[in-house]
Amino acid sequence: KQRFPSHKISFTKLHFNAKKLLQALYGKLSKQEFKSLLFHVNKLEGSLPQGFLLLLERRLDVCLFRMNFFVSVAAARQAIRHGFICVNKKTILHIGSYKINLGNWVYRVKKNYYDLNQPNFKEKRIKNQRSKLL
Repeated sequence: KQRFPSHKISFTKLHFNAKKLLQALYGKLSKQEFKSLLFHVNKLEGSLPQGFLLLLERRLDVCLFRMNFFVSVAAARQAIRHGFICVNKKTILHIGSYKINLGNWVYRVKKNYYDLNQPNFKEKRIKNQRSKLL
């Protein structure tokens, strides 16, 4: 007996499954963000899938999730929107797709609502993550 169905999976179904997998790993990305990523990948040299994943991993919300600052990409995006994240001591607001470069410092500001003049910083430096993907 066959355990798998005898019919082949259609291209549309395969495309849909791949898109759902990317959304599960990297948060919900709009069609416009996918198009923008593909546009920038075409400018890069090397293979298309590796370049696409490298650009996804360079996003600020994904980096915060990978550095264990937050439990999910959605939580990281919410913290960015609320102004709890600084990159190189500059607050990043409303840009979840901000691209991180090697050597950048990322801070999570713990805002004390009683004394806003002295925030506490939790910091990490972005190290070479390419070796994990290649």
